Formats: sequence, structure tokens, C-alpha cells
Amino acid sequence: MFDPDPHFLRESPVSEDAYYAFSVSRNLAAGRGMTADGENLTNGFQPLSTFVGALFYIGDPDDELLGVRGFMVFSLALTVITATLLAALARRMTGSGVAGIAAACLYLAHPLSVTNDLNGLDTGCATTLLAGSLMAYLKLRPSQPDGPARRFVFGVGACLGLLCLARIDCVVGVCILAALHTLHGKRAHLGRRLRDALGFSLVAAAILSPWLVSNVVNFGSLMPISGQASRNPITPGTDGVFPQGPDVASNVVEAARHVVDTPLLFPIGKLLNRLPASPALQGVFLVAMALAGVLLLRRHLSARPPDGGAERVVVLFVALNLAVFAAMYTVMFGSASWFMGRYLHPANVAAGPVVLTVFLTLTGGAFPRRLVAAGLVLVAVFLAGDAVRGFQGPNNQSNYDLAMHLRSRYPDLAIGMFQSGTTGYFCPNVKNLDGKVNPEVHPYFETGRLADYVNDVDLDAVVDWPRIADVFMRDPVLAGRFSGTDYGEWRIYLRDR
Repeated sequence: MFDPDPHFLRESPVSEDAYYAFSVSRNLAAGRGMTADGENLTNGFQPLSTFVGALFYIGDPDDELLGVRGFMVFSLALTVITATLLAALARRMTGSGVAGIAAACLYLAHPLSVTNDLNGLDTGCATTLLAGSLMAYLKLRPSQPDGPARRFVFGVGACLGLLCLARIDCVVGVCILAALHTLHGKRAHLGRRLRDALGFSLVAAAILSPWLVSNVVNFGSLMPISGQASRNPITPGTDGVFPQGPDVASNVVEAARHVVDTPLLFPIGKLLNRLPASPALQGVFLVAMALAGVLLLRRHLSARPPDGGAERVVVLFVALNLAVFAAMYTVMFGSASWFMGRYLHPANVAAGPVVLTVFLTLTGGAFPRRLVAAGLVLVAVFLAGDAVRGFQGPNNQSNYDLAMHLRSRYPDLAIGMFQSGTTGYFCPNVKNLDGKVNPEVHPYFETGRLADYVNDVDLDAVVDWPRIADVFMRDPVLAGRFSGTDYGEWRIYLRDR
């Protein structure tokens, strides 16, 4: 991270999409506004982490590495804060200090925790704020149904509002928590619970509203253009670059694997991933897993006092939140099921203390809780070794190598790319073609003539993976006007001048 050689980025966990946000952060710090390319206004990013990221560029917006390093240090700090919050959650829900230590150790030992938290995106912020929101709910909820609720409403609402700024689709989680808070409890106090739920929901909405208003005023829609781009069929001519519908079978398996990819349970996810590609076998496994989860959850809740409202709400929220988001992403991501890991990560991490709580509740009669929790700490040590082994060897992110190649070889050419996060960050002459951060291409999506954009803005080159670039170049508007050459796993099409 502090290597003066910028090539450390080739082996870092920073993802391709993170560089879209880094580009916006750098331009914000330089006074160029919410733009990825320095010209076109965009809202194709998650606001909180991007605005925080701008702070790390203030010293020198032209320093390409300053902000990336700063954000990685910030993300490491969030990882420590998340571990602390998870420890507090587990300690409060189980009454065991050793259980709190176990929850933190299991999170830090999880093979994907640091990788996802340091991916340069909103994942770390969302994970910390979801854990913080649940802790605020447990700590601030009035112990008596008619007790003062101002701190509860404003405290939980503020955490939820920041959570939604960290990741917009967490609005769904706010709705789930509000519904559970309202419905869980004695009927006599239903009105009070409804008022409190509306209260923290409105506080969250007030925090999120400036961003939503900006979206409507500047872009005509509540949905960011990156979300709109995910629904645009990339269809040059009659050939689709990507599958146009979700691959439901593979997505269900991928979603289920990540649902159980919590600290404590992720070996089950690995087992599911290694099952033969048989819909029947995988279906039986998924149904059995779901039934086991429901039965264990029901048994846990029946073993807890019925008036333990706050803890019961948190347990139900974590289960429903994870299930709803897994189902939602199964449909949303189409063929890109590999994104589910980072999108479900915050919900998975929040499930860690809940899984630990359920486990200790169900084994409490047979084993001393401290002994069980201490055993889990030892398990975490072994898992940490597995995680370290997983980090061995470079990631070899070819996007970075391609960016350096384009910058040195074609510094004056206007280049179009679908996967333009890294290249756009290091090469100001690269234009985004998939519409995530470039609103110019959206009218072309609406007419189904994205190839016309290449000619209208007179791009000198189109670069991407062969499976994308080759299909794109079959369009009659572009065919025969570009010559292809390879650089590593990338295909570079140069316009014949």
C-alpha cells in the first residue's frame, strides 16, 4: 500500500469499478464537480464513499496514487471498526464477552473480509454502517414500550440514513427494519412502535433526500445512471454483447453460496460451489439448507424470552435482509453473478453475530458458553491461516497494465471502452461506453445504436475483451473501419485513417 512504485496497484484488492469512484473523487477535489471524465456530469457512483474519497485528493488532485492510498487506509480503519461493532453486537446478544471476541476474530479471519473491505468501493462503508445501525437499534431502543424514544429515533435514523448514502439499495433494509419494529410486540403498543418506525425512517429519508433531489434535478430520475445502464441492452446491430436476461439457475446457486458465506458458515458455501452442476442436486441442497435455517431460527426464537424485542427484531432483520437482497440480486445481475459476493458482503457480515447467537443458544444447555466461544476463537485462528494462504501470489490485474500501455503508446487517441474504470482513471482520453458514468451514451442505448456514438464522437480506438470488442465491431457502421491487435487478454481496435 505504501510502496512508492505504483505497480503495487496490480496486486492490490482494489477493483476495476472502484476507479470510476476514484475518478469522481479526484475531480471533486479539483473543483471539476461530479464528473468521471472531467466534462460530463455523472451520478453513477455510491455517494458517501465517493465524497469521503475526495478528501484524500485535496492535498494534490493530480497525484493518482494519493487518494487510492488514503482510501485504502480509511478502509482498513473501517475493518477494525466493524470488528469492534460485531464484538459489541455479539456480546450484547449473548451476554458473553468471549462470544464478542469470537465474533470479531471470525470476521477478521474470514477469507473475504479484508478483500471486500479494501476493494475501493462502498463495501467497507456499508458493512460498518449496517453493523452500526444494528448496534444503535439494540442500544437505543427504549427498554419500556412507553419510554422516551427521541434518542432512539434520531440515532437509528441517522445510522440508517448514512447507510443508504453508502449504498442506495439499502433503502430496502430500512423498510424491512421499520416493518419488523412495528409488527413485533404487543398489540397494545402498536401505535407507539409505528410512530417510532416512521420517525427513524423519516430521519433516514431526510439524510438521503439531497442526493435524491440532485438525481432528479440533474438527471431526471431517482435512479443513478449506473443503475439505468445495467438495464440497457448493449446490442450493436443485431448481436448482443451480453446475455439479455438473468441466468437464473447459476444466479440462484451463486446467491445461495453467498448467503451462507458468513463467518462460521462459509465452508458450506464452498461445498455448494463444488457440487456437480446438477439442478436437481443443487435444488435439493438449497431446499434442505433453507429448511434447516428456518427450523434453527424458530428454535432459537422460541428459546428466547418473548419480551426480548430488540434482539428478536435484529435476528429476524438479518435473516430477512439477507434473503431479500439475495433474491433481488439474483434477478438484477443478469449474467454478472460474480458481483454478488461484494454486494451481499455487508449483510453476510451482519449475520455473523446472529449465527453465533443462535449457535450458543442451541448449544447452551450442552456446553458451557465460554468453552464454545473460546473454541470458536481457535477456529478463527485456523481460518485466518486459510485466508493468508488465499492472499499468496499477485492478483495480476491486467486492467492496470492495459492502462499503462494505452497511456504510453496512444496518449493522443480518443479511446472507447466498456470496462473503463482503471483505464479512464489513468488515461483522460478514454470514454466510458457502458453508460455507468457517461450519460452521453444513454440516448444511443434508447435507439439501440450504440455503434453510432463511436462515429459521432469520432473515437480513434475501441478497446475491450475480445468477446465484447469483436461483437461490437461486427456492426455495419463500424465493420471494416478498424483494425484489431492484441495486448495480453485485451483486443485493441484502431480506426483506419
